[in-house]
Amino acid sequence: GRVFLTVSNALETAALKVMHKRKCYRGFEARQSILFERDCMVAAAEQRLPFWMSLKACWEDTENVYFAMVRACRITSAGPSADQNTCRMRAQGT
Repeated sequence: GRVFLTVSNALETAALKVMHKRKCYRGFEARQSILFERDCMVAAAEQRLPFWMSLKACWEDTENVYFAMVRACRITSAGPSADQNTCRMRAQGT
């Protein structure tokens, strides 16, 4: 999937992972892998694990599956609180 850094109207950031169903659901194991990733993110949020991005929300439509993960950095009117590269790396989970 692809990961995007999103910014809300309230200047809150989140990483949004978008996975195209046609590419991801080519087999039963692929679908199970996505569900396992979701379950791991939920567990990470419950356990407050610092090395795994916590899942804020997930949903799907006819084309894609979406994972919204906790903010990667904070955006202020003066700009990001961390530099753009740091935000992108955190949003991609690296």
